Amino acid sequence: IKEVQQIKHGVPALDMFTEAIHCDPRDHRFYGNRSYCYWCLDQYSSALTDAQRSIDLAPDWPKGYFRKGCALMGLKRYSEAEKEMEQVLKLDQNIKEASSELITCQILQLTVRSFIPNEFKSDTSSRATITSFPVPGRSIF
Repeated sequence: IKEVQQIKHGVPALDMFTEAIHCDPRDHRFYGNRSYCYWCLDQYSSALTDAQRSIDLAPDWPKGYFRKGCALMGLKRYSEAEKEMEQVLKLDQNIKEASSELITCQILQLTVRSFIPNEFKSDTSSRATITSFPVPGRSIF
């Protein structure tokens, strides 16, 4: 479904927001919306650039941080994405999507974390669980 939406709406919307930016390069919403278009097209680096521009123009706009966090997740930069989602919630605690994405960032960090062999016993009677992995200063629940 996402692929169909990208083909039907992604490129024309991208062109529309690019034109809007040419008309008013100081409107943070245009950069935020174009960031979303890039994200839909899996162009995460471009999505990140536009999200950062929207934040530069409007540092109190939570959606800019949300867009940046989503772009960072697309780039698999989960620790940075987590910080952006936390910033969204500092600005507006009622954005449910940010709460959900924050938890996703934390889970993905645990999933991709490299295991250091000496941290765990090689004894199979002592199996590691997700709660046994150290995550300094963080809790996912």
